[in-house]
Amino acid sequence: MTCNTFVNDLRNADSEKLIEAIYHTELKKQINNAGGQVVGIQTGNKTDGILTAEFLFDENPKVLNLIIETKYAATFSSNLVRAKVLAQVSLSKTQ
Repeated sequence: MTCNTFVNDLRNADSEKLIEAIYHTELKKQINNAGGQVVGIQTGNKTDGILTAEFLFDENPKVLNLIIETKYAATFSSNLVRAKVLAQVSLSKTQ
């Protein structure tokens, strides 16, 4: 997916679940392109997913766990919106 296709897909999305699926697909693609291997994305846990990927650094395997939180029709130029998402991710991580 090119950057333009990714952005257009997001613009045309009509639900948060579709946005979530678009991000899941793009994250998997980009991590794999960077030499990692996506092990899976676990949904639930009060997040839109926890992506687990494995990378090799200096011949040693490393695991990346990425909390995913997507929003539909949110304006991230607002400090309040960004703070709410960061707080949601922080709470999800500790629970």
